[in-house]
Amino acid sequence: MIRNQSTVTCELIVSKDTVLRLLERADASLLFALALKNLEYLAPWLPWACKTLSLQDIEKRIDKFLMQTKNGEAAQFGIWHQKKLLGGVAFFNHDLENHIAEIGFWITSEMTGQGIATYCCRTLLRYLFEKLELNRIEMRCAPANSRSHAMARRLNFSREGVLRECLLIGGKYDNLTLYSLLRKEWLDGTARDKN
Repeated sequence: MIRNQSTVTCELIVSKDTVLRLLERADASLLFALALKNLEYLAPWLPWACKTLSLQDIEKRIDKFLMQTKNGEAAQFGIWHQKKLLGGVAFFNHDLENHIAEIGFWITSEMTGQGIATYCCRTLLRYLFEKLELNRIEMRCAPANSRSHAMARRLNFSREGVLRECLLIGGKYDNLTLYSLLRKEWLDGTARDKN
């Protein structure tokens, strides 16, 4: 299970207008509509977007994450801003023994550049480091995904290197840049709330 906690919190407050809430099956139709609307924008970076062909695909994805959440392995939160679903943030690939997880995010294209995703990722990091007491959080970004690289820098992640041809997307292998942030960097303030 997750260190220091047997269940994942269902809702994280980002601001008075924004919350992160665990996605549930009841959210599937909203998530499906948002994914379809943003398919062209998401497809180059997120393999699941390319595989989202039906509402049932989204339901299966949510069910999978809910099972992983129950087991303490992952959690997928919807970004709810002014009560409207705008995207998601998640942690996954949770290494239970070594207290490591990876985070990912996406937001509808019409809301990029407004800082919402940054605040949401920062809220998730606070939860992972301060509540779940994870030691290391990773982000992986495709070379051409300039917005994800900028996010990693804004959140003060350290670039560690390139994972060669480790992502199969659109029938082609792509590299991923590996970034990390350590709990001690977060807690001592060297990485927290700099921007």
